[in-house]
This record gives sequence, structure tokens and C-alpha cells, in this order.
Amino acid sequence: MHTSTRRYAILPGTQVPACFDYKATAGGPLTIKLNESSLPTSMKLKACIVLVMDKEETGDDELRAYVYINIKNKHNDLTVLCTPSNHDIYPMLSEHIYTFEFEAREVTSTELVFEFNTDNNKWKIGECGLYQILEVNEHDESFTDGIDG
Repeated sequence: MHTSTRRYAILPGTQVPACFDYKATAGGPLTIKLNESSLPTSMKLKACIVLVMDKEETGDDELRAYVYINIKNKHNDLTVLCTPSNHDIYPMLSEHIYTFEFEAREVTSTELVFEFNTDNNKWKIGECGLYQILEVNEHDESFTDGIDG
């Protein structure tokens, strides 16, 4: 098995896959609603973006870009800590999707607004999607019951 050292994956495609629960066009904003009874203080998410060439010019600067993630509390517009908050994307390819994971920390609201932006003026976010990565407790007794040590 080969493990990539990159913090993202590149796959052929022109649309965010159906497994992403939340979707938006043009990079967002994308709003997610969380269950108030089980509101996490931090949460891991997987994002998917589709890059679209905005200008047909050529040059080396179009091959690389930083994609920035901005998370805000919908009710008071306060910024939610995001780590990592940016991803260095290389190469920039049309008709491909990029997926990466990040963590939202110090979550205090049931509604969060996500925006994805790029610093490359020749490319824009065409579509984006998110899903929450649910943590599995390693010490779940129901899993270890009946296993001989």
C-alpha cells in the first residue's frame, strides 16, 4: 500500500461526489447545521473542491495555488479556528476534484458557514462539498467484548 505525503488527493471528476452531505457552487458559502444536543467542541471534516479555470491565459503561476478555508459562526460572524486553514494545491487541473481533511476547533454554534477561496486569479472554486468525519472510540467496550487477549 502506498501512502501519499500530500495533505490532499486528486481524482478525475467534474462534480462533488454524492457522499458529501453539504454542497455549494462557486466556493460557497456553504452552511452546515449541527445537532445541538451533541454539539462537538471540535470536529474533523473532509472537503471536496472542483477547480475551474477562470481565465484562459497560460503561464507557470497557474499551476499552483493556495486554497483557503474560512469558517464562521452563522449567528455572530465570529471566526472558528480551522487547522490547517490552507492547502497548497499542485498541480492545478481542470476536470479533477481535490479532497482534503481539516479540523474545526472551538465550535460554539449549531450553524457554521464555510467558504473556500484560492489565491490564483486564473482559477476559481467551481463547486465544493463537506462531510463530517465521525470519530470511533478506540476503547469502545462493545468492540472488545468477546475478543480473547
